[in-house]
Amino acid sequence: MPNTVYNLSLWARKNDGAGNTMRARISWLDNKHNEIKEDSTSALTADSAGYKFLTTGNVISPSYAVMARIKLNIWVTDSPAYWDRWDDITFGPATGVVARSVSELVSSGGMGLLPNTPNPFAGTTKIRYRLSQPSEVGLKVYNVAGQCVRTIFCGFKVAGLYEVRWDGRDERGADLAGGIYICRLTTIEGSMAMKLILSR
Repeated sequence: MPNTVYNLSLWARKNDGAGNTMRARISWLDNKHNEIKEDSTSALTADSAGYKFLTTGNVISPSYAVMARIKLNIWVTDSPAYWDRWDDITFGPATGVVARSVSELVSSGGMGLLPNTPNPFAGTTKIRYRLSQPSEVGLKVYNVAGQCVRTIFCGFKVAGLYEVRWDGRDERGADLAGGIYICRLTTIEGSMAMKLILSR
């Protein structure tokens, strides 16, 4: 459904060889199957014996979206070569798939990471999140390599709706390069993430 909040989340294990990277993506398509926009999970780069949780965080389907394509994207580091595996989905009732409007997410009692505004952004962007119970909170920004570039907040918060701003700078106050970054919220209830697009 257009203008609805979705969250693509999965557990992934990359064992396809060193130097390869993988991520999951949602491509939003119009009624002519043209891509309108794309939302992506963070990239999984290191081979590991265990699984890692990847998520797009809460993303909003575009106004003209009538279907979506879920992709598993694998590519070679420092190379244009990549491989795509995908499934097409249409909007409608489906077991295990829950879609909520932004207003429903704000008014619900659960933990939530709301879409940042503006996005893309060149100066600062506003990030809102909700806690349903008191918790230690970590709100951090990562680059696509999985490195933490900025800790926005780390400490204790009571239940409520919060708003913070990020100025596109790292821990030292230096301007970061334009590109895609991942904002991750971690509480006792779990972890959520979303994509931030910094324009320079």
